[in-house]
Amino acid sequence: MSDNQINQAIADHVDVLLPYSSDLNSMHCAEKMALGGSTAWLEFAVNLMRVLEAEQMSELDGMTRILQATARQRAEALLRTVGKWKEAKP
Repeated sequence: MSDNQINQAIADHVDVLLPYSSDLNSMHCAEKMALGGSTAWLEFAVNLMRVLEAEQMSELDGMTRILQATARQRAEALLRTVGKWKEAKP
């Protein structure tokens, strides 16, 4: 998905249009609005690990990757969690 498609898909889900794919503060807001107090946080964490290819890493290396995740990586994980991620067409 392009940055514009990512931003629009998240905006459609949380009703606020911000530069989600390039701004960690915007992503933090989107995550809180989309996931709130739900159990979807666990699914989001798993999806983020998949996006970061951190599933097979040691716990320390995986956590380091999560802490260093970009806004775009967090946006992809969020859209995968809420079922709105679209794979690029070949």
